Amino acid sequence: MGTSYTTSQPVAKDLLERFPATLEVVFYAMVLAVVLGVLIGIVGALAKDTIPDHVGRIFAVLGVSLPVFWLGMMLLFVFFYEWRIAPAPMGRIPVAMSPPERLTGFFTIDALLTGEWEIFVAALRGLMLPVIAIAFTSLAPIARMTRSSMIDALESDYVRTATVLGLPRPLILFQHALKNAIVPVLTITAAVFGFSLGGQVLVEYVFSWPGLGLYAYNAILASDFPAIQGFILLATTVYVLIYLVVDVLSAMIDPRINY
Repeated sequence: MGTSYTTSQPVAKDLLERFPATLEVVFYAMVLAVVLGVLIGIVGALAKDTIPDHVGRIFAVLGVSLPVFWLGMMLLFVFFYEWRIAPAPMGRIPVAMSPPERLTGFFTIDALLTGEWEIFVAALRGLMLPVIAIAFTSLAPIARMTRSSMIDALESDYVRTATVLGLPRPLILFQHALKNAIVPVLTITAAVFGFSLGGQVLVEYVFSWPGLGLYAYNAILASDFPAIQGFILLATTVYVLIYLVVDVLSAMIDPRINY
């Protein structure tokens, strides 16, 4: 990949040093987005055209409409500047703290494994606002796809047959409806994951997060072409791997899918 003009280090080394910071934020944000998005989608499908459904759809529209960098700045204004709950946007942990021993690159996991509880709490507090910003904008398409797929599944013949046969409602919902509705949800989740990696550039700039996004932002400002090319190559590779994993999972869930 060459040597970065700004850091005078191999681009591969720079990327490997910063990738865990980006992946940690995106991973926790996607876990939160998938859990909330699927839950909102299921509730919307079960309570179609009722107040809970309308509230969930408004929530989803807001998630799609709000720019992630604006949401990040508003979160900082409210939780850091006004309420003094969140830490200052100065990286993954306070400057006065030393990072935990690097085992996985995830500060939360590394702090747990080494028993450094103070660093673990500080890392969680540092993750709070970036994770909320990304999760809120990411859960909207997941919720909408879950709702649409669940409505189709609940109106299908096999669900009606299971209902007539007297199967328990939870079994019908999770074993029959959700299992058949989850494949398109996995696909949209992969797309959202890849989009979140790209959106990290703005999020990391807002929160001064020392990950790939901030690295790419500084590289663009400095016209550091080797670093820019390395970032694009890594992001593309991760995107392809995500879709590969989703294809494998989809085939495992639905044996009718062949590649």
